[in-house]
Amino acid sequence: MNTIGKQIKTKRQLKGLTQEQLADAAKVNLRTIQRIENSESKPRGTTLVLICEVLDIDIERLLKDNFKEEPKSEVLQGNNVVFNYKLASKGTRFLATLVESILFYILLIPFTLIGYMIL
Repeated sequence: MNTIGKQIKTKRQLKGLTQEQLADAAKVNLRTIQRIENSESKPRGTTLVLICEVLDIDIERLLKDNFKEEPKSEVLQGNNVVFNYKLASKGTRFLATLVESILFYILLIPFTLIGYMIL
């Protein structure tokens, strides 16, 4: 997977810049550059614009390329996976729904009774 951080690192190295030089030229904190290149964080907004200007990277193409590579969020039947999260078993989900409903009604009944007393 060719992440934004890897693309920025590759372009920086091709231009012969160190992380410190890129940080100075883009007026961004050095630690920010390190985190981006190590895929610890993604650059957003002004930071991304400044880095791309220094490295002559087309922002739209960079984002478009990375958007294509994001894992698709979908429902996979039979695998209990929804939006790349593994669901609990049917029994566990049923029990959680049951407990949630019971708690809702336990909390709803006193307020309903108070409302009738006031009227």
